[in-house]
Amino acid sequence: MIDLHDPNYREEFQNFLSFYKKYSKIPFDQELQVNHFFAELSSSKSPKVLKNNSIVSSSNSSLPKMNDTMFAGSNIWLLKPTEYNQGRGINLFNKLTNLDYHLKSMQRGVEQPTRAIKTPQIGKGRPSMIKSQQFVIQKYLEKPMLIDNRKFDIRVWVMLDHEMNLYCFKEKYIRLSSEPFTIDEKKVDDKYIHLTNNAVQKYGKNFGKHESGNIISFQDLKVFFLVGNL
Repeated sequence: MIDLHDPNYREEFQNFLSFYKKYSKIPFDQELQVNHFFAELSSSKSPKVLKNNSIVSSSNSSLPKMNDTMFAGSNIWLLKPTEYNQGRGINLFNKLTNLDYHLKSMQRGVEQPTRAIKTPQIGKGRPSMIKSQQFVIQKYLEKPMLIDNRKFDIRVWVMLDHEMNLYCFKEKYIRLSSEPFTIDEKKVDDKYIHLTNNAVQKYGKNFGKHESGNIISFQDLKVFFLVGNL
């Protein structure tokens, strides 16, 4: 968790950098770019930052558990602002220069164009401007479970009452991406591959091509895995 309003945010960022450096397949030679980002924040009125650059272990850190499914040779990470939903502001990166760019863009509230797709238009033709000071940085699964070679997620409604009883709505459903999964570095920015949110996928050229609305039932999912295991 990175909160740019927290004067100790550098500690958290350095914890991330230690993991990134350990698993990176790219020479770790971009520290000047990161230091430049720190310098820009230090010169602004808010947030305040520490003068001490030493790496300090923080009890607030959520250190990643590095499983085999997280690695397939690309060391891809995910950056997500905490204040948004529907896939807004989510970016994948495997270079610190790209992370630096996304953090600066969201700190200033600047639109973030990507090579792969145009940002969806919201309202009266105005692009969504993402501005945030709080982020989650987490390791991306480079070897996820797939359906028809595409990413998916399972949507389930639950209710927790005041007596802590948990109820699960039986009509679960599955959301799929429009494009085949790949960790090709040239397609890291393609959200139609990596994000299964309907709010993102509905703008894709292949939305609804494989199944209506890119959605299948939970029963269809069970059939798919049953047939796949025969």
